[in-house]
Amino acid sequence: MLARLRGITWDDDVNVSLLHARSTLAPATLDGRGRITYYAKISEGFPRSSPRGIVRRRVIGNAEETHDEAFTRNLRWEPTEYLRLHELGHNDIDHVEISEAEAAAFIETTTEKLTGNS
Repeated sequence: MLARLRGITWDDDVNVSLLHARSTLAPATLDGRGRITYYAKISEGFPRSSPRGIVRRRVIGNAEETHDEAFTRNLRWEPTEYLRLHELGHNDIDHVEISEAEAAAFIETTTEKLTGNS
């Protein structure tokens, strides 16, 4: 069976999760002009290399408009209040800034776990 996504063709034997991870890093609802910073949610037993989850903050334009999103079990970026609440003192779970490559690795690992593709 062949599938086509943005001009890329692959068959069922190709591991699609890496393509999924790369496509989920791109801003889904904004035009991509903003700056994106990724964070790993860490705590005891969940180090940077294996975080509880990841969030990203996109800062748009000169007005510094922010959009915070978490990568969820639905395998997509969804709005979150985590970073804003953390700034207000609700900091039971800490976070550290991570690279885009670390975010992509987390997305790939999570996708493989939740879909059974490894």
